[in-house]
Amino acid sequence: MLDLLQEPTFSTLKDNYSYSEVAKNPALYLDCYTIWEGTISNPKKNEDGSFECDLLVNYFPADEKKSIEVEGLVHYVFKNQPSMQIINDAPRTSLLGKISFEGDRLYVKGTGFHQKLNGK
Repeated sequence: MLDLLQEPTFSTLKDNYSYSEVAKNPALYLDCYTIWEGTISNPKKNEDGSFECDLLVNYFPADEKKSIEVEGLVHYVFKNQPSMQIINDAPRTSLLGKISFEGDRLYVKGTGFHQKLNGK
């Protein structure tokens, strides 16, 4: 039972909802966890140690095989800055987090951060 209450990781998240699914009816997915990929923009470290950024969902400018059309723009807020250096132009970034709202604005409370670097 305790496993059901633990925050998922990249390897334990069982049900991942696509951005397009969530965008159709965001309130239905409140407090669900998701992993979305794309490109980071507007990274900002706050004075309280938190970190925020925007994710251009499914935007991969360095990947010629993928569409360069942005599926959506999602704001992420992390309680703490990720322990790694953020690379804005990394070819692929995956963010794990909990779907949340502030007023009627969808954002994600970030819990995990992964960047795939060239050749790694």
